[in-house]
Amino acid sequence: MKICRNLRVRTLRGLRGVGATMAVAALGAETMHWGGSDLLGPSVVTAIESRATADALTVRVDFAGSRPGRDMLLAGNLDIAVLVDDPGADPLPEAYVAVPAGYATAVVVAPRSLKVEQIDFTMIAQLLGTGGHAATMRWGDLGDAGPAAAVPIVPVVTTSADGFAQTLIEHFVLHDQPVRAEVRRFDRTAGALAAVRADDGGLAFVPWLGPGQEEFKALLVAPEPGEVAFGPSPENLHAGDYPLRVALRLVFLRERAPTLLPWLRHWYGDEISAALEASGLVPLPRSARNQQVFDLEVIE
Repeated sequence: MKICRNLRVRTLRGLRGVGATMAVAALGAETMHWGGSDLLGPSVVTAIESRATADALTVRVDFAGSRPGRDMLLAGNLDIAVLVDDPGADPLPEAYVAVPAGYATAVVVAPRSLKVEQIDFTMIAQLLGTGGHAATMRWGDLGDAGPAAAVPIVPVVTTSADGFAQTLIEHFVLHDQPVRAEVRRFDRTAGALAAVRADDGGLAFVPWLGPGQEEFKALLVAPEPGEVAFGPSPENLHAGDYPLRVALRLVFLRERAPTLLPWLRHWYGDEISAALEASGLVPLPRSARNQQVFDLEVIE
């Protein structure tokens, strides 16, 4: 699958890489070393460091990319890696455990005033693909029968400089073909949403839709016309129902699970969940986080 190469390129470039070291421990204490995906922003680093501060521990965090993170983990240079799923990678050795950590998404955002609620992959391909007919698509083609029905749709996309939206669309929707050159691109989600706000025909493909954006709504997405469409809620992402998503996983040595358990519990707490949201990622739903902690406590 070509998404594997896309994900590797994305992580190796380190476009959002974060490196930090915090030493707050008593002399001689062992350093806990985290690494992995560069999608994890400074807020996640701060949340990890907060546990080190509270317990007078030493922690080092190197979020430079999933591929280098995996290599460092297998070389014995990381205690815990946070890796983006890569179906094309070699299977992890049996000595390692991989558990769900969160999700990266592509969200389709429209003005809330429009009478449009969902979209499917065929429609997205028409808007963004090289063989599409975006110039002839209007809101009426997506189901709006109101005054906006005849207004042309103007798609905009957040690039891989800020999340995985473009990568996920190119893989799942366009079958590993690029978004056509005429589509406006923004390196930041805020820029894409501002373009939608300024244009009645704007439709944004972005990695997330944060709180306080009441003028917008996330459309439900279906892989095929006529299929059930789902929104990008944590529950739908975790169940695998929302189709434009990729999982992040915590990976560590199985034999070290008891030692790492306090850190793993911290990951599934409210502080890390809020930090993931601040990084444009989606944490597991609360019920799944609680279940994950229980499963980790009995891991063998």
